Amino acid sequence: MNLLEALREKIYQDAHDSLQVALNGPFVFDTSVKQIIQMLDGHTLHLLSPKIRFETERLFQYLREYKVNVIDCTPSQLAVWIQAGFLELEERPNYVLVGGEAICPDMWRQLHNDEKTVFYNLYGPTECTVDATVCCIREKRLPSIGYPIANTQVFVLDEKLRIVPFGATGELYIGGAGLARGYLNDPKLTNERFVPHPYSNKPGDRFGKISGRWVTRVYRKK
Repeated sequence: MNLLEALREKIYQDAHDSLQVALNGPFVFDTSVKQIIQMLDGHTLHLLSPKIRFETERLFQYLREYKVNVIDCTPSQLAVWIQAGFLELEERPNYVLVGGEAICPDMWRQLHNDEKTVFYNLYGPTECTVDATVCCIREKRLPSIGYPIANTQVFVLDEKLRIVPFGATGELYIGGAGLARGYLNDPKLTNERFVPHPYSNKPGDRFGKISGRWVTRVYRKK
């Protein structure tokens, strides 16, 4: 329910009518959850078959025929769509939810400048299923994972768990309602990655250390 409310606030705040929502990702991919739960708000869910998902012309035809408002995809798949003319379609979704991979600067520039469809970059590692941050690409000139969703905390910290200055690099830590309890049957890795939360007043609260080095372009909530 936290994710559903966050998507209402971050993406669908202006959607007053029932939406046609296409589920492009497979059920085994956690991104499917954010599309499936839209039925709780009265939206219509379209389950795209593999033939439609992987054949661009069929997909475009389906989007037109059923007047799909929302679709999810990875940057790799979106690149194929763009090459096939997605940004030139007269009828295309109002919202495209992009995730699963980093968006390259050239693609970001294209999406940022597009005036017809609003593209969102959604980020959430496996440890924080499904999404931890959302960025409206139209509103940010440079690639970013954006702002934390409701009841989620995102930090870029140094090796002593101190917050690094804006523009500096550090390790990404995520805490809040969407954080997993740990890794199944792997207490050693759980203790390494899910550490006590130094910025929480809640006893026993933890946050998760996400692999890789990050630059602090995670924006504070407005």
